[in-house]
Amino acid sequence: LDEPTTGLDPRSKKDVQAVIWEIRRNHDASILLCTHDMGEAEELCDRIGIMGEGNLITCGSSLFLKNRFGCGYDLTVVKLTPEVPSKQIVNFVQNILPSAKLAGDISMEIKFQLPTSDSSLFEPFFRSLDDNKQSLGIQSYGISLTTLEEVFLKVASGTSSEEAQDKIEVGPKPEVQNSEMDD
Repeated sequence: LDEPTTGLDPRSKKDVQAVIWEIRRNHDASILLCTHDMGEAEELCDRIGIMGEGNLITCGSSLFLKNRFGCGYDLTVVKLTPEVPSKQIVNFVQNILPSAKLAGDISMEIKFQLPTSDSSLFEPFFRSLDDNKQSLGIQSYGISLTTLEEVFLKVASGTSSEEAQDKIEVGPKPEVQNSEMDD
């Protein structure tokens, strides 16, 4: 299927995805789905191949790709006002999580990349962040795993044709999932 949901309204898109799930579940069928929608690929596919310059660069489950090529976690801190100095927040975060990398600082948002290896430090870090929110001038914060879209952009942009031909990374075959889509 080549971009089966491109241009569809959200309800029709969900209906097409439900049909794909039904075929997978009831007919033990393999379906090759080409899409630029990484959310759709993650939702519908057991294995995802990423191509760059016409070559297969890597293939594996969403989890394999995120673990292999992802940046870990993304931390977004929202300041109370644009005038709050970012430096004090950056210093606070990097003091507790030394491997935190500043990924962006625009207006009221500061973004960090946190490696998965630091996850054992998250509980004391978030406790301390909560305790110091007001004094640091923080309105809110959130954390998320690297998205498949970020993995795709990193992999596709960072590999030349020659590298892709020399090195294709393939993850383990995933277990077949028999869960139904939510309505």
